[in-house]
Amino acid sequence: MEVILSSLENTRDLQTILNILCILNELLTLGGGRRVGVFVSKGGTAILLQLLVQSGKEASPSEELMLQTHSLLAKVGPKDRKFGIKARLNGALNVTVNLLKQNLQNYKLLLPCLQVLRVYSSNCEFKCLCCHECIHKFKLHPLLTQMSPESKLELELVQGLSQLLLDGSESVNGGCGGEGPQEEGGEQAVLEVPDTAALLPLHDPDLYLEMVKGTHSVPGYTDVAYPDYFGHVAPNFREPIIERVYGVQRTKIFQDIERLIHPGDILDKVVYDLDFCPVIDDGECLKFNSQFESGNLRKAIQVRKFEYDLVLNSDINSNHYHQWFYFEVSSMRVGVPYRFNIINCEKSNSQFNYGMQVLKYSVQEAISGSPRWIRTGSDICYYKNHFSRSSIAAGGQKGKSYYTMTFTVTFQHKDDVCYFAYHYPYTFSTLKMHLQKLRALCTPQVYYRQEQLCETLGGNGCPLLTITAMPESASSDHVCQFRNRPVVFLSARVHPGETNASWVMKGTLEFLVSSSPLAQSLRESYIFKIIPMLNPDGVINGNHRCSLSGEDLNRQWLNPSTELHPTIYYAKSLLQYLTAIGRTPLVFCDYHGHSRKKNVFMYGCSIKETVWQTNVSASSCDLQEDLGYRTLPKLLSQLAPAFSLASCSFVVERSKESTARVVVWREIGVQRSYTMESTLCGCDQGKYKVLWTIINIILSAYCAAAVSRRYRPAALVLFRSQDKETKTQEFTELKRTFILFLFNCAC
Repeated sequence: MEVILSSLENTRDLQTILNILCILNELLTLGGGRRVGVFVSKGGTAILLQLLVQSGKEASPSEELMLQTHSLLAKVGPKDRKFGIKARLNGALNVTVNLLKQNLQNYKLLLPCLQVLRVYSSNCEFKCLCCHECIHKFKLHPLLTQMSPESKLELELVQGLSQLLLDGSESVNGGCGGEGPQEEGGEQAVLEVPDTAALLPLHDPDLYLEMVKGTHSVPGYTDVAYPDYFGHVAPNFREPIIERVYGVQRTKIFQDIERLIHPGDILDKVVYDLDFCPVIDDGECLKFNSQFESGNLRKAIQVRKFEYDLVLNSDINSNHYHQWFYFEVSSMRVGVPYRFNIINCEKSNSQFNYGMQVLKYSVQEAISGSPRWIRTGSDICYYKNHFSRSSIAAGGQKGKSYYTMTFTVTFQHKDDVCYFAYHYPYTFSTLKMHLQKLRALCTPQVYYRQEQLCETLGGNGCPLLTITAMPESASSDHVCQFRNRPVVFLSARVHPGETNASWVMKGTLEFLVSSSPLAQSLRESYIFKIIPMLNPDGVINGNHRCSLSGEDLNRQWLNPSTELHPTIYYAKSLLQYLTAIGRTPLVFCDYHGHSRKKNVFMYGCSIKETVWQTNVSASSCDLQEDLGYRTLPKLLSQLAPAFSLASCSFVVERSKESTARVVVWREIGVQRSYTMESTLCGCDQGKYKVLWTIINIILSAYCAAAVSRRYRPAALVLFRSQDKETKTQEFTELKRTFILFLFNCAC
């Protein structure tokens, strides 16, 4: 059987293929169910499906080949439990359906096609969907089972949010108010997973689902968002920052005032409530969902026929930080402008007033081959509204108001499912998937080690990476050089809503393990200690700034708690250990995102500048300080057009005393301790001015005279960015420039 299948898989001669199919048909007909089972176990179903897809791509496929292939599939399909999902993912289902449409009068070919479709439909998983989260509490399950016409069938009951379905081989499905990708032949088999393997080498939908099963959330999410499952690529066009329309803010405020003057015109209908899942659907409103990893939408209220007020969740165990959003919308009409108002924002101003747009992901476009987030929305503005914050939510102050961020979207596809997000999402499950794929890509010359720094409050592991070059040999000299390389410490994503920090970190990791000569030189010169996500719990549960303790982890570095802030406690302990053994890091850099400034910039630490800026009585002229802390920002300002030296600051403010940058500088003794801030909007300077996304940017070449002789020639290497998945290209450029120069600086 193995020889026959191997011959069928490797041959391209039509007559040989037909002969092999005839032999298989005879063998399986005479051998009965046992031989069919052996055929399936040897991968025969996948080979037949692949043959069917290849034949379907031909201009005039052989009718005899189609007949033989479908006849065999009709025999082996019932024995293959994964036949449905194999046919769907391979694209064989579409081939069969198209063949059926084209041969409605050809009964010889029509019969096997119908038999294959019948096998496919019988291979689906049927689920009894119940919207009542409290069904077991009301003892209705026995009654439901007794009264159901399918009571004699073993149907699975999908539980509410209190039950987690991601154990074993259960499918990950859509929950209340939304839809999600189905495993093995589920009800939504019509959805094709787009083939993006060439564009997204580090994305694997099946692997992502495996990673989701090991991710622990507070609500026990059962949904998977399509953008995270399908993956997403960068737009193949430039996205300019939109110009602010004069008068739009005034118009929106007047429309809000009309609500108070004419309350009878307002529907005020709750169409989605996270606290009360079964909301009545009358078919006249949009459907919302945010019950998936990193999702954030608490309530949706229909105020006019095509206008909705949206309320965001605060961070868990906190009354603050309503900024990050990520939710799903469906049941829309085509060509109708819908207005969305996020009405409980807290910050007094936003980049949404200066050209920033929301991100939209269309499932229909993803299925058609364009799985990407795009900037969207018109009439965007951010303004103070008439809703007052409670004194508790306002930190004891009375009379503080919330702010509204409003935008209008017109949908292009009927029966589409769209997602909106504050910035390009990057979930904890995505990180785990990327790290596993990275490990598989490493060559024997790369020392790549992944450990668990600690376990978070939510029971999720915090990964710690060590990347360097393997010693050239086992000789004592090479091993000694391997052990004594300077340490560079990088971290990211302490604030969950700053997702761009994870994209910068992703590009950093890809570059460090790449086969680039510069990357190899860096690995041979340094040991990289990297914590790619300091706040997994916050990321998973859709927080903007805090962990599950309700505290900003970047304000806990002075006195972290092992119980409340484990990732910070053990990260600081690792830094202290390195210092204790004489291996104080040469550089520390924490990746962040900034919501109210454009460009990319850095914060550092300087005693002299702090004294001068704060007008302390001590004379700044008498202070002696190593000026090396300014070297990296100056180089970046010359070499990275997205970097703004004017936005950099080296003053240690009192409010930042407990941040990672300051504590590592002051307590650990790392002079080059930085926070790198990447804009959530775009650039307002240089060649990237008023642009969101630049595709295939080539880093500018700079002659050796522009760089001090103290820096290695490797710093002058020119290369093209290859990271097509990272969304905002200035981040891609920055991350490479950062790696390029940060670790080639002379101390």
